[in-house]
Amino acid sequence: VKVQELTQRAATIFEKALGAEHPAVATSLNGLADAYEATGEHAKARAQYERALSIREKALGPDHLEVASTLDNLSQVYAATRDFQKARALRERAFAIRERDLGPDHATVAASLFGLALLDLGEDHPEDALPRLERAVRIMDKHDGIQERECEVHFAFAKALLASGGDRPRALGEARKARDGFLETGRGKSEEFAEVERWLKKHGRDR
Repeated sequence: VKVQELTQRAATIFEKALGAEHPAVATSLNGLADAYEATGEHAKARAQYERALSIREKALGPDHLEVASTLDNLSQVYAATRDFQKARALRERAFAIRERDLGPDHATVAASLFGLALLDLGEDHPEDALPRLERAVRIMDKHDGIQERECEVHFAFAKALLASGGDRPRALGEARKARDGFLETGRGKSEEFAEVERWLKKHGRDR
């Protein structure tokens, strides 16, 4: 049985038990959309995310943190199909909700800045990504331990610095932070780690 079939069955059960507009139904629809997105079925994923978003906005209000999460998910679908304008509008709205509710120095705000920077990089505008990534790095450095997506943020910052003609030694330093973070979190065999290693070998003498 496919994951999509199981998550669809769960969504149907929740809907019958709780009603079509219950927040739990939105959570189940999000899971279904995730399953579709994982297999590249973007149109089906978008439809489920949009329905989940509508339910959460009605049940929780348009500025709830769970709404921000669904906005981010929906943005990812548009980014995957290179509709950067729609992706950016959704991601900016999610960022505004998180910054207001969580404060400017929350790690989730940094991750949201990273998401916006990825759109800049996807449109080949590393100079626009730089201030977002620099702020994201600064926020994450304030927190103890390695935050979610922190290694990816350091590496994206390194690539943006080099691509925009910025500080090369700093770019290499940021990439090394990403590499060391992947190792520390047990991701030394991941493709992300391997990509950092390749980048370091290509762009600068490692140490």
